[in-house]
Amino acid sequence: MDEDALRLFKDSVLSIWQNCSKVPLVEKANTMYNIGISYQYLGNIIQAKQYLDKALYIIETDSSYPPEFLADNYHGMGNFYQDQYDAFRSELYYKNALNIYQKITGTAILKFRLLNDLVTMYMDFKRYTEAKTYIEQAMDIYQKYPEDIANYDLSLILLNAGITYFELEEYTLAWEKGQEALKLISKKEDPQNYSIALELLAFIEAEENKFDDALHKMKDVINLRYGETS
Repeated sequence: MDEDALRLFKDSVLSIWQNCSKVPLVEKANTMYNIGISYQYLGNIIQAKQYLDKALYIIETDSSYPPEFLADNYHGMGNFYQDQYDAFRSELYYKNALNIYQKITGTAILKFRLLNDLVTMYMDFKRYTEAKTYIEQAMDIYQKYPEDIANYDLSLILLNAGITYFELEEYTLAWEKGQEALKLISKKEDPQNYSIALELLAFIEAEENKFDDALHKMKDVINLRYGETS
């Protein structure tokens, strides 16, 4: 959202609704949440946090607020704090969302995406053993509901799994997941993730002293990344 969207939410919608008793409090909270997200996109993190925290407090205390929407808000807050490198709050909100999704049917893809974000968070803080636990949970969901999980979403968790297993020195599993991810990622449409998967395989080959194969893949990685920036 840009400054025009922020101005609309803050100066028009919220200011009009602020003292209007006919507008439900939770509707005002949703607007505050959107203002917070707008501030986040504009890089004003202090203001973003202020509005997001206010919105979530109102939403949490409204017993009529749909649980799946509350879970979505928790997920969004987890993403917000992940972007701020706040592992404690990010983990807290992700797990709050997960606890709600666990109680709601028909949320396989939402749980799957949330688990991948949780895995990414643990990876960012080099907590690979915990990341592995949630990778396994995500793959359990895929095994039960394969038709609900798009190839793109599956490729992301497979790629994260490959990197996690590599960091845990479980190279056979890392290779397997890296290969599976590579098959699902379009080299043309998603060269960044394709190059990450290829680089992962090269690192595994280097660990196994297959230096010629590793070098060949790394040349492809360099060509892909040079193509992205040229």
